[in-house]
Amino acid sequence: MVTKIRIDQVLSRIRETNVIRKQVQKESDNLEKEISYLHSEIKILDKVVELFKHLLDELIVDNVRKVENLVTYGLKVAFPAQDLRFKAEVKRGKGKIGIEFKTIKDGKIVGEAMETFGGSIVVVESFLLRLIVIVKLALQRVLVLDESFDAVDPKYSLNVSELLREMCEKLNFNLLLVTHNSTLLEFAHHIYKAVGDSKEDCTKIVKIK
Repeated sequence: MVTKIRIDQVLSRIRETNVIRKQVQKESDNLEKEISYLHSEIKILDKVVELFKHLLDELIVDNVRKVENLVTYGLKVAFPAQDLRFKAEVKRGKGKIGIEFKTIKDGKIVGEAMETFGGSIVVVESFLLRLIVIVKLALQRVLVLDESFDAVDPKYSLNVSELLREMCEKLNFNLLLVTHNSTLLEFAHHIYKAVGDSKEDCTKIVKIK
C-alpha cells in the first residue's frame, strides 16, 4: 500500500515536472522568437539609419548645388565679362559634414574669394549667401544694407543694381539699401534722399522715385 502511494506520488511529480518542462520550453521558444524578431528589427533599423544618412547627405548636396547655382548666376549678372563660378565643396570627416566655399575663374579653382579676389566679388557673394540663409530659414524677407557695396568697382555698379532688383523680385524680397553710389539705384523701385545742412544734420527725407 505504502509502495503504491509512493509510486503515485512519483508519477504525480513526473506529470508536474512534464507540465513545468512544457511551460519552460514554450517560454523558451517564445523568447527565441522574440530574440529572432529583435535581431530582424535591429537589421532593419540599421538599414533605415543608413538610408536616412544617405538621404541627409543627398539633401545637403542638393541644397549645396542650389546655392552654387544661385551664387554663380549672381556672379554672371554682376560680372558678365569674367568667367566666374561659385563652388561649395562638401567635406566629410569624423561623422561631420563641412562646406568650403571656393570661387572658380576660367574653369580653375582659384580659392576663397576673400583671399584671391577684390572687394567687388566678395561683396556680391556675401550678399547672395546672406539672402539664401534668410530665405532658407524662413526669416522676415527684409534685408537692410548700409553702404555694403562700397567696395564694388564703379564699372560693375549698374550690373549689381540690376542683380539686386532681380533677386528681390524673384525671391519676393524687400531690400533697403543705404548708399552714396547713385548708379546702384538705377534699378531701384523707390528712391529716397536724406536732406539736411550737413551729413550729421539730415532733417528731411525726400522721395525722388
